[in-house]
Amino acid sequence: MPFKINMQVKNNFYAAVVGAANIDISAKAYNNFISADSNPGKVSFSFGGVGRNIAENLARLNIPVQFINIFSDDLYGDQIKESCTQNGIDISQSQTVAGSCASVYVSIADNYGEMKSAIADMSIYDKLTPEFLQKKLPVINAASVCITDTNIPQQSLEFLFKNCTVPVFVDPVSVAKAAKIQNLLLYIHTLKPNKHEAEFLSGIKIKNKKDVQCAAETLLEKGVKRVFVSLGQKGLFCADGKNGFFIPSNPVRAVHTSGAGDSMAAALAWSFMHGLSLEESAKAASAAASICIESEKTVSEQMSAALLCTRAQLQISA
Repeated sequence: MPFKINMQVKNNFYAAVVGAANIDISAKAYNNFISADSNPGKVSFSFGGVGRNIAENLARLNIPVQFINIFSDDLYGDQIKESCTQNGIDISQSQTVAGSCASVYVSIADNYGEMKSAIADMSIYDKLTPEFLQKKLPVINAASVCITDTNIPQQSLEFLFKNCTVPVFVDPVSVAKAAKIQNLLLYIHTLKPNKHEAEFLSGIKIKNKKDVQCAAETLLEKGVKRVFVSLGQKGLFCADGKNGFFIPSNPVRAVHTSGAGDSMAAALAWSFMHGLSLEESAKAASAAASICIESEKTVSEQMSAALLCTRAQLQISA
């Protein structure tokens, strides 16, 4: 039987997103990927950043978004701002810093679309300080939910977590950056790590399904309210202290996996804002990832509430 969600909205029904926005340079090999060698392939440019990607996915899911960010005043910065506005993302609470350089993310994928490596230059986010966030607290705390990534400084994350009065959703981004939240897990409502991030944050090596469950339980014991561990093609494990289960990945032809985690994070926030259960939220997250990886872009232009509901077998009710 299909699930049902209520699409009626309330006052202050919007998401506050605090995180990165950058230029994505994506490279995909044509043939079998050879490490430490030059691989023939295709290089493309797009707008990305975990925070920006989550914000765009939410906007495509008909969720009003207040994107709180630091922009550069160079050509790339202007282009990123324009892309946000064109995609329905409100950036009025963001700030442009003179004399700064835009954030740039470079990723390399094999011929199957699986990411092999990436490098990020995000020094501009050193300017996203606790003092800056303090001025934005009225907007953040009036939202339905706050979503952030770990690209911003650790002291800024700590300030945000300790002063945010609405549920906080976090995408750890990478193992290296997940270290910023290692001692802040008790402030997090919903955490969406991948396997490697879950291993790092829990201290448990994941070799099988039982290990995934143990890692999730450990994160819950550390204070997280809900955990959704992304396992790529092996699906998703979710738990909230009362329930825990695996959700298989949607069968699709993968074009590019970059951005799949961002779409999942957006779907989890979308689900929470519509009052969906843990299982419904997991199905929506899996469906969002399947929509994303069918596209060459980090945010699929096909993403919509209607398509997400169809993929996740969620029935919209007025």
